Amino acid sequence: GGDKVRRSDFFLFVKVILLCLVLGSVVGIAANLFVLGVAEIGSWRTSFAESNIFIVFGMILLWLGSGWLAVMFIRKGFGVSGWQGPAHVIHAAHDTQARLDGRAGGATLIASFISLSSGASLGQYGPIVQMGALCSSTLERLGMKPLLRPDVLIGCGVAAAISAGFHAPLAGILFSLEAILRHISIRAVPPIAISSVAAASVSGWLFDNTRLFAVSFPAPELLTEVPALLVAAPVFAASALIMLSLFFRTARYTPQQPFSLLSVLAIIGLAGLGTAMPSVLGVGSDVIMDMVVSELTLTIFASLLAAKLVAVMLSLYAGFSGGMFTPSLFIGAATGGITAQLLAQLGFEVTPALLVLAGMAAVSAPIIGAPFTAVILVLELTMSYEYAVGAMLAVVICSFLCSLIFGPGLFDKQLILRGIDVTKGRGSLILSSRMVGDLASDDYLVIDASLNASHAIRIMAEAGMSEAYCIGSDGRLTGKLALKDLIMAGEVQVASCLNETFLSFDDRTSLEQAITLASDFIGDAIPVTAHDTGVLLGVVSEADIFSAYLKITEQINQIEHG
Repeated sequence: GGDKVRRSDFFLFVKVILLCLVLGSVVGIAANLFVLGVAEIGSWRTSFAESNIFIVFGMILLWLGSGWLAVMFIRKGFGVSGWQGPAHVIHAAHDTQARLDGRAGGATLIASFISLSSGASLGQYGPIVQMGALCSSTLERLGMKPLLRPDVLIGCGVAAAISAGFHAPLAGILFSLEAILRHISIRAVPPIAISSVAAASVSGWLFDNTRLFAVSFPAPELLTEVPALLVAAPVFAASALIMLSLFFRTARYTPQQPFSLLSVLAIIGLAGLGTAMPSVLGVGSDVIMDMVVSELTLTIFASLLAAKLVAVMLSLYAGFSGGMFTPSLFIGAATGGITAQLLAQLGFEVTPALLVLAGMAAVSAPIIGAPFTAVILVLELTMSYEYAVGAMLAVVICSFLCSLIFGPGLFDKQLILRGIDVTKGRGSLILSSRMVGDLASDDYLVIDASLNASHAIRIMAEAGMSEAYCIGSDGRLTGKLALKDLIMAGEVQVASCLNETFLSFDDRTSLEQAITLASDFIGDAIPVTAHDTGVLLGVVSEADIFSAYLKITEQINQIEHG
């Protein structure tokens, strides 16, 4: 028997490794094709940059307008009210009953590719995170669930996407654990690591594996840079807070209907801005690289910062689809460049590239809610320990200030606005998503209110019940009866003994709410009614509630520590 178990475990282990290798490879190829495709089409878009200014404006408007029309038709054709993103992935990884919508997710990926290719000033890493999660979700639907838990499968896909997109396998692993799963367990780390390494390996074999921000400058002396980093960190926090605030303000006023006139005006404004400063259109990875390696002037840095903020907001307002991570890198780099120039004029010891990289990491960290990932990303992209440590100082201060002033990061805030708070932990999220109506049983007694008390007592005694309920002709719960009240009442009608101020739940009461409400309850059971009609659906006992709680607690323990 033991040999069979060991063989079974061995074959399961082999299957998991093969699954992770295949998933990592597929996601790695898909992510690279997405990134390279956007870059290639973007190069066609910029091929007329040297033409007459009116021609440039017309061509940019044509590209943006065509892309926008395609995106709006996709939105209308797929019937999606809004684009999906990393927030949906986080929710699916935390709640076992939440599933990624393949239709909306596929529409988002297509719309993101078109948006970025046409020049929308958004990011590509949010969409490829969505891509990795959708690939994992597809495998789960194909029967891979017994091999890995759904949340771990999602983590594998996300890690592979980030690993391939940035050529940074360590950042892929850490982002998946820190931002998506938000726990580290022995059952989660190995498959996620295998998927991430597989994606990086396939990317290096089939595609260009050059580091995005290879730094050729000598390593800075960290001790002399600390004062500048300490002063710069609050500036980075202010930049991140402005970006977060503008994002949610734009989302609040974005037209809900496709093909709106205001969206058209936003497209025209974006085309005009792109004509004046073409570098703020599209993903902008090459511009970020220029800010890292080139000593641009203060005026250029400030112009890039202001124009990029406006371009991002116009792109969101128009209804384009894309991520916010790359724009945060762009804005962080520009903020770092401005800060470096100003601090140098004030006499601080400053290495411009360090401040630019620190700004990128510090501004992006509160956006994605993953400060450690931001630091590791700097390390892998630059292969410089000194730059990573310097960035870490700015990241932790910036993230702390943003958490105090703004609260959770972009993705968590998006979920909170939908009534989903993952910051309280996986247990609270699952308890709040489970409805007490699912536990309701029909083990209850209904008594006619017109009966006398003695008759009702006999009925309750025969049924072995100490509580009963009265309902109206429409099925609505009208009151609760207690055996002791009937015994003390004497020969009266049941209607005069009804308790109308008792604890009850409706079918929309969550388990989390039920536990709180039932903490002081004394009695046999609690009635559950329909939210809209008040019709009695059943009853739940304290034992039912706490049994469900214990099962969920055990489930969470298996996920986070198993």
